[in-house]
Amino acid sequence: MRYYSLAIANMKRRKWRTFLTTIGISAIVLAFFSVVTFSEGYQRALKQEFTSLGIQILAVPKGCPYEMTIFVLHGGHIEKSLTMEQFQNVKSHPAVSIASPILIQKFKDPTSHKETVLYGVYPDFAILKPLWDKSELIFTHEEAMECWIGSNLAEVLSLKVGDTLPPIFFKEELTVVGVLPKTRTADDQFIFAPLKTVQKIVNLPDQMKAIGIQLKEGEKVGATIEELSAIPDVQIVSYRQAEYTLNDLVQSTQNLLQIAIWFIVFIGVIGIMNTIFMAIEDRRREMGMMKALGASSIQLAYGIGIETVCIIVTGSFLGMILAWFLNQGIENLLRSLVSNAPGGTLSYYSLETIFLTLSFCVVIGLASIIIPVVTIQKISPLEAIQDDKS
Repeated sequence: MRYYSLAIANMKRRKWRTFLTTIGISAIVLAFFSVVTFSEGYQRALKQEFTSLGIQILAVPKGCPYEMTIFVLHGGHIEKSLTMEQFQNVKSHPAVSIASPILIQKFKDPTSHKETVLYGVYPDFAILKPLWDKSELIFTHEEAMECWIGSNLAEVLSLKVGDTLPPIFFKEELTVVGVLPKTRTADDQFIFAPLKTVQKIVNLPDQMKAIGIQLKEGEKVGATIEELSAIPDVQIVSYRQAEYTLNDLVQSTQNLLQIAIWFIVFIGVIGIMNTIFMAIEDRRREMGMMKALGASSIQLAYGIGIETVCIIVTGSFLGMILAWFLNQGIENLLRSLVSNAPGGTLSYYSLETIFLTLSFCVVIGLASIIIPVVTIQKISPLEAIQDDKS
């Protein structure tokens, strides 16, 4: 108990140093905790978004399968298109149960900088989406100026069923006939309208950017892909291929985050080590006198260790609390740094991430205290007595 009282007394004597060190630790933990929760949340959100795609096979114009998969998930712009003839060739294949054409175009409001993606689809597109009700995407007719919109977009634009979509993204006005349920994916930000209506809006008659395919029960995916690949200028991407592509994206993001984590660890160790060195140097004479009175180097190191642990634990919890409060701002920052970030929440909080963060704090605390504590053994009681006489 004596050591704890002495450690607290020493921290109170140097309030500003203790305060600034605690703030420094909390900033390091804030960065580390944010990176760890983002890493976990990013993987979960990307997998959920990919699962929500609900497409067994994707037919796209010949090109990069990675680019095409991300395009279907998040929208964008690609020059190549598929024709109705290619669509009919895919649909007529005996193994195909559903072939749903998809025309995608990203729009941005130049005034508010809000972005959305306009999907041109057939009503059977809803059957492919596991998170949707099969009765959704019902339109009056195939050229109706109507749309279903994602729940987040409906909230942002304050729209409900029967309202007219304001012409902020494109000049044509669409009547909202339905609001899709919240899926926590990119779909929550999108607009879905009849294929022919979107073809008119984007001036691409009889064209589409992809075809979502679901096979009949019992049909072999590999053999069907091989046969569909024979269609000129059509590239077939299987669910497995798309999954591997997205896993590569996750891995590359993970590698960048690991570099960031190691940099944070290095900064943390250097900062705490410098603080401990300064604390030992300031109390050099005091420690020399304590040695002269019979205190061992281990006892003095134990006292310094308690101070360090108190500061690290306090800073750790403060950093995690700050990360929780600043979650939305941090998420927006990370979204701006990571291209094609999935929809939904990118930060995932769990007991595992909290435990990992506390373990990180223990590691940097131990790494920081080893070298400074060695210098305590070099403090001479005689030196302290001479300083006292002088």
